Amino acid sequence: MANVVKRSVDIRYGQEGPRHDPYGYVEYEIYQEFDTVPPVFITVHIGLVEYAEINGRRVDIDSDSFSCIATMDVRTFCSLVERAKARRITVCRKCGSRKLEQARGYPGEIIVYCSECGSVCDSEISYMDM
Repeated sequence: MANVVKRSVDIRYGQEGPRHDPYGYVEYEIYQEFDTVPPVFITVHIGLVEYAEINGRRVDIDSDSFSCIATMDVRTFCSLVERAKARRITVCRKCGSRKLEQARGYPGEIIVYCSECGSVCDSEISYMDM
């Protein structure tokens, strides 16, 4: 069994479609290096078009090949990437406190704030909650 030696996650937001009627999209990315097998780079694009890319090869989101390589379905994959990304901010930039809380803002918005000083440390749109 291969052990993960390096992992990075990222979430990117953007717009696609015509300029007069753009659509928002979100891309969930994970890169993993292993000790005994080649690295894996997975991107899931959810927007006007929904697809996944595994090491540059496009696969259908609902296909067995995605579940086989990623070892989970797409919904679980996106949820894990969002949770890993949300954990990155651990200290309030204003007061240095580690007492951060999450709250919901507008529909689909997640706000990370400091419970000590009340400042907003981060906010993110979660398309999985909409």
